Amino acid sequence: MNTIAIYGLQASMGLLAVAAGTAKLCGVDIMVDAFTLLGLGAPVRMTVGAVEIIGGLCLLLPRAGAVGALMLAAVVIGSAGLTIGQVASKASNGVANGTVQTYQAVGQTGEFKFQQPVAVIHRNGIDI
Repeated sequence: MNTIAIYGLQASMGLLAVAAGTAKLCGVDIMVDAFTLLGLGAPVRMTVGAVEIIGGLCLLLPRAGAVGALMLAAVVIGSAGLTIGQVASKASNGVANGTVQTYQAVGQTGEFKFQQPVAVIHRNGIDI
């Protein structure tokens, strides 16, 4: 691949990371809602936003691109881990309290039947 194309792709990814980090630091509603829905507070959102901005700025510099890529990869892996951990803990609490029910169950004939969930939480117009 051409060197200019690689640097162009690197710079565009850097600008996207800076924009996403700025949105987190400025408290854009969709970013705040995403962290609040998972039970993560403002300190986590601010830390992730700051790391995204620094990593995005590193991607804008060709020599610091590897450092920026590692920082953004750490953010992505950390975010995935936090999300999975939060969802798993909420799901396990729901199983312990008896509030979570499977959507499919095997009927007497061995076929799958759709079942309604026991509880649906309504937040900001979203059914969870």
